Amino acid sequence: MEKEGIFVVRITGENHGKKLSPENYDIRELAAMLTNVEDILYPNAKERPIITFELEEGSVIHKFRTAMQAIITTTAIFNAVEETGNLDFLELKTAKAIEHLQSIAYQKNYTLEVSSSEKNNILTISPQTKFIKTANYFVESEMYFYGEITNVGGNTKPTFRLHTSEYGTLYIQTSKDYIKELEDNPVYKNTGIRAKIKQNLTTGEFDRQEIHLVQLIDYSNEFDEDYLDNLIKKSKGKWDGDTDKWLNDLRGGMDA
Repeated sequence: MEKEGIFVVRITGENHGKKLSPENYDIRELAAMLTNVEDILYPNAKERPIITFELEEGSVIHKFRTAMQAIITTTAIFNAVEETGNLDFLELKTAKAIEHLQSIAYQKNYTLEVSSSEKNNILTISPQTKFIKTANYFVESEMYFYGEITNVGGNTKPTFRLHTSEYGTLYIQTSKDYIKELEDNPVYKNTGIRAKIKQNLTTGEFDRQEIHLVQLIDYSNEFDEDYLDNLIKKSKGKWDGDTDKWLNDLRGGMDA
């Protein structure tokens, strides 16, 4: 069995004039914390080890148990954030999660103390700290994604949910009108999607929360033997004679 470690976020403060405790800690705050910590521990994982959770007194202690490797890595990341005072070197998903914890501290006047089984008092986030990304290296770009559409729709933010082998499940934002005009149901079909994204100029990383549909593309990853045979027949014999002229004609007279 893989060795486990512990990641802890302790929140102190007040809720409506009363000392914060599990008894007056709102479930929305709890849900946000669970999401943020998952993004911190496993920002890019398509599959991840189990994360177990306990909520304890003092004022409110969130205790997470998961694979020791993730705890060691996360502890090192938080050490670096403490030393540098910024989030610019982090992956986008991790940086956004820490920014959200900072936002909670601002809005609720909370102090968040982060520790782990590797190190006590790794990082403190409070209304007086400013852990936000200062550099914005993201530009609008386009990207193609391929996979199986597993769901379409949504009341407030209509999306195509696309399961890909490379990026896991992506939520491609679109409009209700676009979905209404679809002639065929695309669910459970292999599909290509051309999308607008926000992409980091340095790393190539894209913001998974900002993917907007441009176009659906018919796509099949099945091997088409007849199509390949036809291409071979068309090419057969072309390498006899003036191959330079044939290649030049194939390129439309343009240099490679």
